[in-house]
Amino acid sequence: MNDIQVVLRGNIASDPRFVRFDDGNCVTSFRLASTSSWFDREHNTWVDRRTTFVSVNCRRALATSALQSLHKGHPVVITGRLWERSWAKEERSGRTLEVEAETVGHDLTFGVSAFTRFTRRHAGQETVIRDGQPIEPSDANAAAVYEAVREIEAPVADVSGFHVLEDDPEDAVGGGISVSRAR
Repeated sequence: MNDIQVVLRGNIASDPRFVRFDDGNCVTSFRLASTSSWFDREHNTWVDRRTTFVSVNCRRALATSALQSLHKGHPVVITGRLWERSWAKEERSGRTLEVEAETVGHDLTFGVSAFTRFTRRHAGQETVIRDGQPIEPSDANAAAVYEAVREIEAPVADVSGFHVLEDDPEDAVGGGISVSRAR
C-alpha cells in the first residue's frame, strides 16, 4: 500500500469521543491542533503561524487506552496514516485531514506521564489484574502516577500547573495498589 505515514505533534483540541459499534469494534476520535512558530530576530520574539487542525481516529485496543489516557489540552505525539476526506453539510463543503493513529503518546517535553500495562483477559477486553481480580482503570492510573512521581523525588506539576499527588498514597490510589511497569 502507498499510505502516507506521518508523525504529528500538537495538543488535543477536543474532548476524546468514544463510539462502540454493533459489531464490537470501537473508535476514539479527537481533534489535534498544531501551531508552528518561528523566531523573529528583528523583534526578538517567537511568532506563531497558522494552527493546523487534524482529526485523529484510534481503533481497537488503542481506542480504549486513548479514552482512558487522553484529555483535552494534553500535548501528544501521534504516528499514523494520513487521509484527506471530502465533506458536505447543507450548502457547505470542504476537505479535512484525518489520521488513522497507529501509536499515541504524551509529549514528555511538557510533563511527566506514567504507563500501566494492561493484561488481556480475552479478545477485545483489556483490564488490569490485581490479586486475580480486575481493578478500575482510574485506580491503576493513580497508582502508576504516584509511583512515577515518588521516583523523581521532587514536586511535579501536570500540564495545567497543578502539583501531582500531594495526598497520602493510601488515599490517592484507594488502598495501596501495586503496579508493575513495562521495562
